[in-house]
Amino acid sequence: MTFTPSITAVQIFTGLKAWLMDALGLPTAAVVQELQNRAAAPKTGFVNMLHKTQKRHGANTVVYSGTGGTVTTTTPKDFQIQADCYGTASGDWANVIATMWQSPLAVAFLAPYGLTPLWADDPVELSGINGEEQYEERWIVLLHMQFNPAMAAPMTFLTVPKPTILDILTKP
Repeated sequence: MTFTPSITAVQIFTGLKAWLMDALGLPTAAVVQELQNRAAAPKTGFVNMLHKTQKRHGANTVVYSGTGGTVTTTTPKDFQIQADCYGTASGDWANVIATMWQSPLAVAFLAPYGLTPLWADDPVELSGINGEEQYEERWIVLLHMQFNPAMAAPMTFLTVPKPTILDILTKP
């Protein structure tokens, strides 16, 4: 039996990317997911989304649907993404992200993606040296969001009992 979550990491990153682009006024190419080895970083300032961890945020909820013939298990999770902001505006971007993450605007924007912003850690500056051995401005913000992946499985339910009366005293 194969289980597929109702919300996937791809959907989470899609929602977060859309929000970052909207909140910071960035083009699509300026928000990337988990830079890969040997891949060039964007030439201008950008935000890199790095998945850190996902932790259970509560107990499982199990719902039985006799009419649909399924059992659905849902687990609330704290999904953590580190937003690395690079470039001259990176400090400003980190402050916008940290401040607006818990706003009603972010909550409303991310709701269609199945995400609820929880909190953001304070921005931290971590300059680094790039491939040209130049210092590059980098600010990071750890974002916490809740999502509730549900997994359904088929299940047979007894809906209408059909008793059969057997006469056990009579010999065949």
